[in-house]
Amino acid sequence: MKMRLTKDFRGSHSSSGLAMISDAECRKLIDMMSEGLVRTDAEHKFIFVNQQFSKMLGYPPAELVGHSMSEFVHADDSKLLLQQITERRRGKEGRYEIRWVAKDGHSIHTLVAARPVFDDDKHFIGSVAVLTDISDYKQTVQALAEAETMYRSLAEESLVGVYIIQDGRFVYANPKLADIFGYTPDEIVQEKTVMDLVAPESRALVEENIRRRIDKEVAGIHYSFKGMRSDGTTIDVEVYGSGITFRGKPAVLGTLLDVTEEKAMEESLRESEEKFRTLAENAAVAIGVIQGRHFVYANPYLIELSGYTLEELLKTDISEFIHPDFRNVILDRARRRQMGEDLPTHYEFKMIAKNGEERWMDMSLGRIQYGGKPAIVGVAYDVTERKKAEERERELEQTKREFYRRTILAATDGKLEITEREEIEPLIGEPLAFWDIAKGEDLSRIRHAVAEIAEAQGMDPSRRFDLALCAGEACTNALKHAGGGSASLHKVRDSLVLAVSDHGPGIETLTLPEVALVRGYSTAGTLGMGYKAILSVADKVYLATDPGGTTIAIVMRIEQMEDQRPVQGCLVFEKRSGITS
Repeated sequence: MKMRLTKDFRGSHSSSGLAMISDAECRKLIDMMSEGLVRTDAEHKFIFVNQQFSKMLGYPPAELVGHSMSEFVHADDSKLLLQQITERRRGKEGRYEIRWVAKDGHSIHTLVAARPVFDDDKHFIGSVAVLTDISDYKQTVQALAEAETMYRSLAEESLVGVYIIQDGRFVYANPKLADIFGYTPDEIVQEKTVMDLVAPESRALVEENIRRRIDKEVAGIHYSFKGMRSDGTTIDVEVYGSGITFRGKPAVLGTLLDVTEEKAMEESLRESEEKFRTLAENAAVAIGVIQGRHFVYANPYLIELSGYTLEELLKTDISEFIHPDFRNVILDRARRRQMGEDLPTHYEFKMIAKNGEERWMDMSLGRIQYGGKPAIVGVAYDVTERKKAEERERELEQTKREFYRRTILAATDGKLEITEREEIEPLIGEPLAFWDIAKGEDLSRIRHAVAEIAEAQGMDPSRRFDLALCAGEACTNALKHAGGGSASLHKVRDSLVLAVSDHGPGIETLTLPEVALVRGYSTAGTLGMGYKAILSVADKVYLATDPGGTTIAIVMRIEQMEDQRPVQGCLVFEKRSGITS
């Protein structure tokens, strides 16, 4: 049998010198082979397997010999095995791939080279085959196929253009790249050269960068150039490409982005920044940009106003420029504004210059992005002179009011005192009654109610009448000149006090003497009883008026004095803020 096997394996190659090798040496060579070697009979059963084939399947030779090949072939390849057996019976040699199932159950891919064996009478007696284990190769091929499928899927669905360039042409272009340039992928690959998609002014640059990667001068390049679409319009594109080997030849694999809009935005932003800087540099107002607690930009006016150099200004914490009275509020608002909170954008504060000088600033603020980070841009006007003028005006107004107060107090023999609203309210106490003044019908109701309460408090009839008239006149003024207000009646020791308040425009300082002393004078041009008439019957009147409204407090003793004259101090008010009674 051994001699027969050796003869079968030698076959028709005895002329090559194999005949000079002994059977023992031939058997030794067969067992040393790195490929599997098998011999089957006419029934396709193994009659010989070498050590390598035994090792491939994990079976010892004794468990293979005498068994049919079909017992060890993968079920999915059974039909292929039958086809190949038929070919051997017909005397044909064959090369094919087939899978076997190893003893531990895993599949083994093999490349088979088989030829038929005939006896001397030309009868088919089996086959002899050499089997090469290609499982690792198959796994590699499968992994490559999967990787290519995954790459192609990613490339096909990519939001950026993906390409492969070889020999000056595109060998691959994904749909996004085609869309960017206004073609289909097939048009780019089959009809266009690389330079067809590059604007003339950029062709030298692109050609050189492709050459550098093909020649492996650089591994990869990231740059921008002008592309040309199918309609002839130019676009700005940005690419990153690397040198690769594709199908055995040098190539460039890269990605491409259409950055036309971004470039336009960058140019617009650059122009806007240039305009802003030109405007800011020549503005007669302080303009600065703040990030965190430092200036990152300051225009010349701000630099001059602060007294610092630009370098000093940018290095100094902004708290150093803010007066202590405003520091905490402004720093807190700056922090919160940079975090995105909506806060007041306009306010006034005091700034401290390097030399310690205090300046009043009128500031308007906005939230911006500066250098990719949140920032605050501020525009500030120096309003120091305006503030000084307002302070002088307030002092003058106060002086005039004090002069008129003293003049009126003297002219009315102490009956009318010009004071402040906050000086009246704490002194008159809780009300006996309170009324809203909203419409004409309220005037009669209030007059009658005042008269009834005065009567209940023991006030004699003539004084009750006078108090009711005072109530009617004061409430009428509130309704006509301020659109309404409120009235209340109080008892303080031996007197009744009628208080009427409104939120109208108040009485101007210059008209106070006429209002108080001229009978029938009205600030609205309507004649009425007037404050002079009220003074003629009241024991004392307190008047507080400012742009926020007017409050009048009319004091009348419950009991009438014999000489009909008011007695100083009939209603004792504490002396507060220059108010005397």
